[in-house]
Amino acid sequence: MADLVFAFDAALDHPLPVPEAAPPDVAATMSRAAAAALDEAAGIAAAEQAAALVLCGRLLDPHRASPAQAAHLRTLVVGLADRGCRTVVVAEDADACHELSRMLGEPRGLLFVTPAAPLSFDVRGLAVEIASAHGHVTAAATAVAGGPAPLHRRVVIGWDTAHWTPERRTDL
Repeated sequence: MADLVFAFDAALDHPLPVPEAAPPDVAATMSRAAAAALDEAAGIAAAEQAAALVLCGRLLDPHRASPAQAAHLRTLVVGLADRGCRTVVVAEDADACHELSRMLGEPRGLLFVTPAAPLSFDVRGLAVEIASAHGHVTAAATAVAGGPAPLHRRVVIGWDTAHWTPERRTDL
């Protein structure tokens, strides 16, 4: 049984480039790969009755994403909420949270973590805190006087963004 399921760098608005000579079935698989991987993670979270699906890294750029990509993510979030599973997005800042929330129509079950705002919730009677390791406010935001309370767990999430350059995606 998984209590938390993590998915990284779905980048729904950055589909894999499909070679022109690719057979149609290969092209279809490649163009749907990012969404299919996220759907699989959501399916595991639902099947395992997880408390949350935690999304890290790039997800949807509100300046680039299509309405269909936003609708797909909204359907996933609402579907998980119907099963009692939260969708937690680890974002860079509060502005990114507001943009994504507005783009998805503020669906129920969508929660955010930023460097300045960790998230705490109950997972089968255990207090769990998810904190972001990005930004300058991380240490102050996640510090707890006297240490964590009994039956409390903290998950600190971070990732390397060194290869996330605009140049890498400009030829698509």
